[in-house]
This record gives sequence, C-alpha cells and structure tokens, in this order.
Amino acid sequence: MLIGMLSKNYSELETRVSKLEGVPDPPDPPDPPDPPDPPDPPSDEKRFGCNIGYKIDKEWSPDNPYSEEYPRIISPFNGFRYMDWWETNDNLNREGGITDDEKATLDYQIDLCNEHAAAMYLCHRFYDSAQTIAWKAKRILDRLNPNLTRYHEWINEPWNPGFATAREITSLVGPIEENGKLRPAHMGDAKYQEIWADKASQCYGIVKSYDSDAVTVLGCITANPWVAQRVESKMSFKPDAHGLTFYFGSGLGGTPDTNTSVDDILNSAAAKIESKEIPRMRAHVAASKALGRRIVGYEGGPHFTIDARLHNSHANVWRNMNQANRDPRIVSLCERMVSVAEELGYERLFWFNLLTIYDQWGSWGLGEDEETIEGAAKYRYAAGIT
Repeated sequence: MLIGMLSKNYSELETRVSKLEGVPDPPDPPDPPDPPDPPDPPSDEKRFGCNIGYKIDKEWSPDNPYSEEYPRIISPFNGFRYMDWWETNDNLNREGGITDDEKATLDYQIDLCNEHAAAMYLCHRFYDSAQTIAWKAKRILDRLNPNLTRYHEWINEPWNPGFATAREITSLVGPIEENGKLRPAHMGDAKYQEIWADKASQCYGIVKSYDSDAVTVLGCITANPWVAQRVESKMSFKPDAHGLTFYFGSGLGGTPDTNTSVDDILNSAAAKIESKEIPRMRAHVAASKALGRRIVGYEGGPHFTIDARLHNSHANVWRNMNQANRDPRIVSLCERMVSVAEELGYERLFWFNLLTIYDQWGSWGLGEDEETIEGAAKYRYAAGIT
C-alpha cells in the first residue's frame, strides 16, 4: 500500500513537471529595499539643551500635550531634561509601578526628542521599582534615535529640602542627635548620604544592565562640592557623570531699597559671577574630574534673587528685577558663565526653561510667557537666535 502511494505521488509529480517543460523560469524576486538611513545626529548649530518640566507641564496628559506653541519654543535646543514629569520631585508612590498614562507620556517624551534630534535626560522617581526602571530604560533604548545621548538620573536634587523626595530621606534617617539635642537629618549626614547612594546605585545598575551606553548622572549641588565625593564613596555602582549647575546672580550684593536700579542689579550679578560662581564651578569640576566623572550642566541660567522677606518692601525692586531679566546686557553675563562652563568641560548645558516673571523665589527661566518668550534676550541667546 505504501509503495503504491509513493508510485502514485511520483507519477503525479512527473506529470506536473512535464507540463512545465519549455516554460521559462520565473523572474528573480526583486531585491529588498535598502534600509532607511538613520536619523541625522543633533545639529552642531544647537548649542544648548533645556529642562522641560515643573509647572508648565503639570496639566499635561496624553490627550492634552502642552500648547501648540511649546514644541516650537523648545525646538532650538539639543537636549531635553524631563525634570519633573509625573511630579518626580514630590512623587512618593511606594508601589513603584508605572501606569498606562505614564507609559504614553514616556513615549511622548521619546517622540519629542526624536522629532527635534535632542538628547533625552530622564529623572527617575524616588520609589520606582526595579521593573519600572528596567521598562523605561529598555523603552528609551528601543525607541530613541540611537545617535542621541540617553541620560538617566535618580530623582532631581536629592539634597533639596524644598522637594518631598529629599524630605523623605530626612524622614527615613530620623532625628540626629547633636550637642545633646535632636535635629532633622540633612545632606551632610552620613546616613542621609547612604540612602541617597543606595537608591541611586540600584537605579543606575538596572539602567546599565539594559543599556550599557546610557549616561548615568549623579545630581550634585554646586555650592557644596564635597557632597558628590561623599555620596559617590558610598555607592556600589558608580555614575558616569556628575550633574552640576551653572546658575549665576543669586545672592545679589547689598540690601535693595528705593534706589536699587537695573544697573545695580546687573553690575552686582557680574561681580558675583567673578567672585563667587566661577570659583565655585572650578572647585566642583576639579572634585568631579578627580573621580573620573564627566560633567553635565543639569540646570542653569541667570537666577537673580534677593531675600524673599525684602522683595515686597520696595515695588521698584520687583519692577527692576524683571527689567534686569529683560535687559539685552544680560546676554554678556550668560556668555561669561557659558564660556567658563565650556572651558571646564561641561559636555552639555541644560537651561532652566520655566516660563515665569520674577517672584519671591527669583527669576529662573528664559522667558515670562509663551507669547513673548521669542523676544526675550535670555531665550534668544540660549536658542541661538541672532
């Protein structure tokens, strides 16, 4: 029976083959199309990055992506630092998961970087689980243009008591006994640094296990260069870079009064750059480079501020602070700080891009609102608009 089936099948095969004799061979299949060229790397004409986050994105959702103007406003920058997405500064969700809306938000962040050929700088949350960190690292690696740098940082400013995340470390440490009294823990305490180091090490180890080329950044405080050294000494997984600021203008000299002018403010800031900010930058860069770390300017720009108790005392001080931020002469102050940062080897400078007028906290951003920002001297300088 088996031989009969084979004979029958072979006979049918011969018949089919005989019918094909004399018929030309079918044409070769066309060659597969060439793969598309990879996206162009970031343009050298884009000199700076910027922070995207804090206040301006609080109402963002997958169905409400900013205003129509915002993507155009950030288009001149070569890197986007997503500092406070998902309220990173104050998010203490101990479950550590990531929601579908947050996944959609991350995809939007990635798409924004791809669209503008901008490096991506992500700040992870305090209690992000290992699974959440791994998912984000892999998602960015898979979807971001491979020519673009991928920065990862554990939270934003772990030293800053203005944020709930830093206050959480204080709470985890508990009161510190000093001179027979109890006080709250702060960044100078060894236990505080140990918690910071452990959480950052866990985050960076997970990121690197999925993306060996990612740049992990230890966020530092420029005012205290020793913090980075002490925290890093306690880290089991060392960072690739230290994140330093390049702010200037804080703590303007003199007590503001009715005679404080725009010239006074600008001259005071220029003096502070030379006497305080530049020496502080040099000290911190030296400390970071001694550890073999790259330098990233995670935030920066002209930050004019005075004692919050004084700014309401004189209406003209408030007015002149705003005028100083609008004055074209501020560009020379920006260029002075940037020239030093570049000389010291900052690999990328992320301007703080909050849109706000001067208030009791100072003047942090590049402009005051979306309608007027493109005419602002600070924005035009940072965006390379001449």
